[in-house]
Amino acid sequence: PPPQPTTRGGWPRALSFTFALFIPLLAATGLLTYIIYQLEVKHALTALETAQRHRLESEKNAINNELTRAEADVRRLANDPLVRRAFAHGSPDPRLVNVLEMFCRHCSIYPQVRIITLDGAEFVRIENGKDGVKTIPERQLQNKSHRYYTREAALLRKGEVYVSRLDLNVVRNVDSITDS
Repeated sequence: PPPQPTTRGGWPRALSFTFALFIPLLAATGLLTYIIYQLEVKHALTALETAQRHRLESEKNAINNELTRAEADVRRLANDPLVRRAFAHGSPDPRLVNVLEMFCRHCSIYPQVRIITLDGAEFVRIENGKDGVKTIPERQLQNKSHRYYTREAALLRKGEVYVSRLDLNVVRNVDSITDS
């Protein structure tokens, strides 16, 4: 015959006691682990949100700085006597083209610098690409009167600067993605 436990009540009572103690401890441990996990997740999400908020603020400041710089560049070019003289004479002065080319070399963040007349015709266009700075010949200048930014800019009063939304570069009515 198998050995019998010597304690009063036998194995079933010992197992009952063990389960009565073990199950609540296991449940308490599981609940505590779940609470700690939830707190850690909440802390991690809060830290991530804070980091994202700081990054977003930093990016916003960088964009605002670039836009402020671009506005200053536009104002400087618009007030240049060569630009004013070129419009008065109806054709770009070679000195104006040289100034715009030097500007493009110095401010390499601009893939293009162009002057567009109020009726939407490109007056002069300088491109700043992989092959360097080049002036586009007059026969290749385009009419931009159909573009939203030309219509919007034509509505400005003296001294105002228009910043268009960012969109794809449209060359000869075809959208293209540039490296800039």
